[in-house]
Amino acid sequence: MTQPSTITSRFLSHPNQLGVVAVGFNGGQCKKGVEAAPMALIESGLLTQLSEDLDYEVHHDNIVHYYEKDIPAEDPDHRGMKKPRAVSAVTKKLSSQVYDYAKDGKFILTLGGDHSIAIGTVSGTAKAIRERLGREMAVIWVDAHADINLPETSDSGNIHGMPMAFLTKLATEEKKDIFGWMRDEHFVSTQKIVYIGLRDVDRGEKKILRENGIKAFSMHDIDRHGIGRVVEMALAHIGNDTPIHLSFDVDALDPQWAPSTGTPVRGGLTLREGDFICEAVHETGNLIAMDLVEVNPSLETKGASETIRAGCSLYIQIGEVEVVTPPEEHRLSDTLAFFVIGHAIAAARNRYTKWPADFNLDGDVYPVGLPRPEEGFPKSLDKPLVDVRDPHDWDAPVSLLEVGKNGRDPVVAFQVFFPGVEPICFVDLRV
Repeated sequence: MTQPSTITSRFLSHPNQLGVVAVGFNGGQCKKGVEAAPMALIESGLLTQLSEDLDYEVHHDNIVHYYEKDIPAEDPDHRGMKKPRAVSAVTKKLSSQVYDYAKDGKFILTLGGDHSIAIGTVSGTAKAIRERLGREMAVIWVDAHADINLPETSDSGNIHGMPMAFLTKLATEEKKDIFGWMRDEHFVSTQKIVYIGLRDVDRGEKKILRENGIKAFSMHDIDRHGIGRVVEMALAHIGNDTPIHLSFDVDALDPQWAPSTGTPVRGGLTLREGDFICEAVHETGNLIAMDLVEVNPSLETKGASETIRAGCSLYIQIGEVEVVTPPEEHRLSDTLAFFVIGHAIAAARNRYTKWPADFNLDGDVYPVGLPRPEEGFPKSLDKPLVDVRDPHDWDAPVSLLEVGKNGRDPVVAFQVFFPGVEPICFVDLRV
């Protein structure tokens, strides 16, 4: 369950006001269907939830913008780029739309669309922040891909793989109808960019990242350090006094959580890790804008609803989680409770949680309020037994929320997802 945020925003003059832009654009890549994502997200109740549950004053024109009038009839390739004039025209218009919300100090949510639209969203917020606050902003780019190809280094020519190159001025173009509209106020510094979740980076992109000293955290880094530590390092690199634009490509999530996307790559973030990134960035008080892109409801009928649900979950993390006592009919059996919490503790210790110094798991540990099991409960929690978020391992996937102490007793709070009902939050489970 979510509730209104109590986080104090440092850079928004109207933090309870939400400017929403729905962008039904697919021209940055070749697969149809991504243009349908904004409507799917809206029809799933996302804006209603933001308004009713999180008490945001939602400003939305009730239109999904397809920009038909802005797209030229003829659009030949240029420098290997496909549909360059269409992408340029749409992102120029989008930049102005985002700027109009951002200059008033509203928080901006953009529903994409493919990731080429970030040329518009990021440039719009960058311009507004420079004018309103006289400072640069940072971009946290959560994605399986770096999207920083130059036109000459791209194998596909799809511009959804190039937005960061144009936003950092690593790629430039003098033609006014092909990104020549961009000015200094639209760009971001390579030193104010952080990637999280990379795992499919082109050879040319690796060279660009290395030569420009761009901070990037791959899935290997997340496996090694844990998502909590990676986000800490990302925020430390940006600095504590910097507005943040969060651009989230749903393909950063593992396909088991978000299968309906154009370029899925296995070995990605769990939904809980994706949620955590959004929560942690929001908790800084520095978040000013967020994009969600590359949801494609048409690609996998069975997985479309899961992907849309995942997308909504990411947005809703700008509120706060309220831990509630589960109703009697949804409580777990004794046996399942032991294993679920045991796995949650094990996974948390090894990957997901920064543990208090005095939280000792070297001996036998059992959840508060549960009878001591005779057998079956892990005696050693040095290694996680399964990924508790994997629906293939559990009929009711688990999402860890928090691990802490209540006096001398360990307390675990987590969500369990039951088929056909809302996620149920458990804390100090008693069965």
